[in-house]
Amino acid sequence: MKLHSCKLDYPEKPERISSIISHLQHSGLLNQCIYVDKLEEASNEYIELLHPQAYIDYVAALSRDYKESEDSGLRDTYYNKFTNMAARKALTGAKLITDKIMGGEWDSGYAVIRPPGHHAVVNDAIGGFCIFNTAALTAKYAQKKYNLKRILIFDWDVHHGNSTQKIFYDEEILFISIHRFDEGYFYPGPSGAISNLGRGTGLGYNLNLPWNTDYFSVIGDPECIYIFRKDCLSNREEF
Repeated sequence: MKLHSCKLDYPEKPERISSIISHLQHSGLLNQCIYVDKLEEASNEYIELLHPQAYIDYVAALSRDYKESEDSGLRDTYYNKFTNMAARKALTGAKLITDKIMGGEWDSGYAVIRPPGHHAVVNDAIGGFCIFNTAALTAKYAQKKYNLKRILIFDWDVHHGNSTQKIFYDEEILFISIHRFDEGYFYPGPSGAISNLGRGTGLGYNLNLPWNTDYFSVIGDPECIYIFRKDCLSNREEF
């Protein structure tokens, strides 16, 4: 997954994985885990649980037709000849954790995988550094194979998970996103408004917790802890 890279210094880069694994090693935490570092590529059949074949072919073509002499940037995302492979391995990593936990072999799991997925396919294209929506596909898989009735996807990075919201907007899969909003001007825009609550059978299953900031304000640990305790934990019975 580290082979998916760009000539420019984007914030989403291979070093994200390297630094996390290095920290886990030095802290001794990795020795307390079952560490899996060899993953197969996810099949088309698996990806089709969420993404249509046309999109799968589009991603494959990006990598297949990539030329080293050309800029790999596509709007706000990059790709290279390893992108399709890396994204498929990321999908397999999340699927592996799901199977191990649901099979009773593991109690929990953490996937250090990339590229990410929460901005993918919003406009039927890769976007926001994302290729396939890993979290959404994993949820679909768990729902289908294990007949799960209650699934929560909790997205708490700085950007709204607009792809995950779009995919599950009409479904009974709970999606919670904590993100910077700035009245809709911060990426990815107005999709992260608190008024977006879901639709049809999915009404009430979409919860956006947006932050409006200014030049001097910072969203840090205290703000996130406040949100976790006040808005999430206090309403856990409703979830």
